[in-house]
Amino acid sequence: MYQVFITGYRLVEVSYTKPYHVYTIEVLQPNSSLRHIVEKRYSEFNTLHRMLKKDTEDTAPFPPKRVRNSQLKVLEQRRSALESYMQKMLRLSSTKQQVLNFLGIENRAQNTNERMNGQVGIGDPKQVRSLTLRHHPILTFQCDPYIQANTTSSLPDIVTNGVLVENSMKVSIAFTQIYLARYADSLLPRKLIAACLTVSGGIMLLFGKTDNYDAMVLLLVVSGLFQGLIWPSLCKVFFFWIQDSRLNTFFGLLSLAEYFGSLMANYLAIFLLKKFSWTFVYPPLSTIVIIVALLALLSLYLPWELHIDVPGRNTQNKLSRRTSWMEIWTLPGVSDLSIAVFSLRLVRSGIVFWVPNFFVQKVGYDTYKAQVALSIYNIGHLFGCIGLGWMARKETVLIQSLILLGIGTLGFVIFWLTISWGFLWSINLLAMVGFAIGGPTAALSASFAVSLGELDGWKSGGAVVGVVSGFGGFGEVFERAVVTFVIETYGWNSMFILLTNLLCFSAFLVNRAHFATSNKLMNGRQYVI
Repeated sequence: MYQVFITGYRLVEVSYTKPYHVYTIEVLQPNSSLRHIVEKRYSEFNTLHRMLKKDTEDTAPFPPKRVRNSQLKVLEQRRSALESYMQKMLRLSSTKQQVLNFLGIENRAQNTNERMNGQVGIGDPKQVRSLTLRHHPILTFQCDPYIQANTTSSLPDIVTNGVLVENSMKVSIAFTQIYLARYADSLLPRKLIAACLTVSGGIMLLFGKTDNYDAMVLLLVVSGLFQGLIWPSLCKVFFFWIQDSRLNTFFGLLSLAEYFGSLMANYLAIFLLKKFSWTFVYPPLSTIVIIVALLALLSLYLPWELHIDVPGRNTQNKLSRRTSWMEIWTLPGVSDLSIAVFSLRLVRSGIVFWVPNFFVQKVGYDTYKAQVALSIYNIGHLFGCIGLGWMARKETVLIQSLILLGIGTLGFVIFWLTISWGFLWSINLLAMVGFAIGGPTAALSASFAVSLGELDGWKSGGAVVGVVSGFGGFGEVFERAVVTFVIETYGWNSMFILLTNLLCFSAFLVNRAHFATSNKLMNGRQYVI
């Protein structure tokens, strides 16, 4: 009986397409000292699997496509799964001959020619190296070094732990914004902002002095609890200083400033890391945060604290009582906007994670083009934050957001259908999609949310911003898990269908919010948006 083993894999570099991995298959002949060695790509295994499924329903589990198919752990898991698959299919009488044909073994009596095609005697001292092997000798292990990892090792899974560390802060920020942002309406925002920034700066110092994973996660969670209150408090302050006609534009610029601030922080951290060491990265950044906290305490006064009248604002407005989360959630339009922003953030982050992998693995572009496409999409998103604010009238923000979402959905569909038209055409469509998603996301989670919270004397602008932005934050937390699961389970087409449906769902919710709030907005109530 034939025996088949997949003993390794290697990367093949070719000039006419992107690099790919091949798996080395070794077939042992029955009642013989000969072996047959051949190399196959994963796509060839996949073609064989689809062919065998037509002939029999009793097929072995086949390893699915993966987004990160170049990682050593994924490659090793796929090698093991493919080996099990081939061994089972070779034992089935209905599929045995097809598997042998796939391996290049047409009949068993080709001993003379087999040596020419890469078969050698196992015990032969004059072994000839197979012509198909172009890599270093393969090392084998008694146990799988990747799947059966040493549980006593103190070395963590860096990738997994990195994602968990990142998401721990995102979850903490989102939780605070949803449940605790009402304190931005009942306390002085400038004092709250200064306290939160000071605590965050101190935690950053402690974070740089520890190398314990659990301590790092705990520090990031605590930091997120304080950082989550900053954005609702800022929206509360600026709402009373900025007139309605300029409010959307201002918050669009504020979103742009947030993006460039994080970009500058990254470049500064990289510079300090290269110039000194990783332990020196945190003190300068922490010092900057504490200085900003002091400036916020000295400058972010509310108008009535300085006895200043702002046209279109009630300067006698005092801070509100502490409203409950349920009271905020039941305000007209708040629940619809929260879920809409959740969907939009999920789409936005999903595209950021999906587009580069799609261009490289599905379309065949190189990594440079994939990164250019992602940058173009992000630029479109940033211009959308400013563009909607500049174009939107105060009474029609939701209608214009709805129109943009329709344009973005249509553009995404056209992008998918015309991907073969060329790289330049695709990135222009991506820029349009980014613009159409960025504008509504920024407006709905900032300027519109704070204005809605202050409507009719509710005095809950900070709380509404927190609920809407918090739900959006959870959208960013789930995006990587959702994208990876959908692509690996259902393929690339399913991811496109999911993102398109989420855009349509967001447009539906924005439309519901429009009907829920239009009467109040058009009747000239206090703090008209």
